[in-house]
Amino acid sequence: MSGSPGDVASAGCLGAPPADTATESSVAAPSLSTPNASPALTDADADARVTGAAVRIELVSAGVEPRRLLRHSAVPGNRASLTLSVGVGMSQSKGGDDPSARAVPGFSLDTSFVRAADGWRVTIEGARPDATGDAEQLLAEEVAPLMRALERKTALFAFDSRVTSFALPPVPAGLDLEAAQLWSSVEESVRELALPVPSEAVGAGASWRATGRRSRAGVALVRVAEYTLAAGPGVVVNVTFREEPVATKRRDPLLPPGFELTVRSGIGEGRGKLEFDADLTPKSAEVELESLQDLAIQGPGAAAPEYSTLRLHQKLRAVRKP
Repeated sequence: MSGSPGDVASAGCLGAPPADTATESSVAAPSLSTPNASPALTDADADARVTGAAVRIELVSAGVEPRRLLRHSAVPGNRASLTLSVGVGMSQSKGGDDPSARAVPGFSLDTSFVRAADGWRVTIEGARPDATGDAEQLLAEEVAPLMRALERKTALFAFDSRVTSFALPPVPAGLDLEAAQLWSSVEESVRELALPVPSEAVGAGASWRATGRRSRAGVALVRVAEYTLAAGPGVVVNVTFREEPVATKRRDPLLPPGFELTVRSGIGEGRGKLEFDADLTPKSAEVELESLQDLAIQGPGAAAPEYSTLRLHQKLRAVRKP
């Protein structure tokens, strides 16, 4: 790797390329709606909210009549083909320096979602980087082979009819460390489309809250999301959410041997709109996230860690193909 240990562009980034491929750019840094990050949660604090693959779902309001039960279909074989597009904006500062924006190409995935008895079996039919400028185009050419490594990979994302738990699959065989980083963004994109629903019947205007553990590029998170059911046919849901990181030391595969990364504080806020068939097969989605993370990177033998702040603006768009 040619990047310095402080270049942690991949940390917590949905769809970022490897750290040593990010380059400085004139792209404006994303603005975070929340000005101050919260101290990272301890493992005990996170476990007190929710543990493991569990998703805690609480009804806030049942909405108006008529009401209905929302459930994911348990009929195997239901199929949908979707294009998932991910865009990323990023800026990073080290040791209190002014932040510098970094060019990060987005990517698009052609996917098939096939309903299994215990979740979705998702196959990547095609994968390609997206670039909007010269700097991103150069990076896209480097990332393209990693994207192609994802093609034809299949994995089962396991959940029940209400998504009271969501189990991530193992990383598919044959992916190297850098391709595995991209696979983690596939996992997050798929998870955004698995709608947790309450046990009670709900009508237009209903709202419910879901709390679950997440992991993005190795950073453990606790997300609290609030969903609101819109009026009309089908199932259209608006979502807002807040994410807090968990302060666990970890070995980032893109850092040199012996280096450890700790998230000291952070915050993430997001919003989106999701549309489903009556059986909760996804039709379309637009989800946007802005986040900030304060990081400490400890090198072997170093007297003190190196500090870095990472700001991200991420956007997922999903569209069902005819």
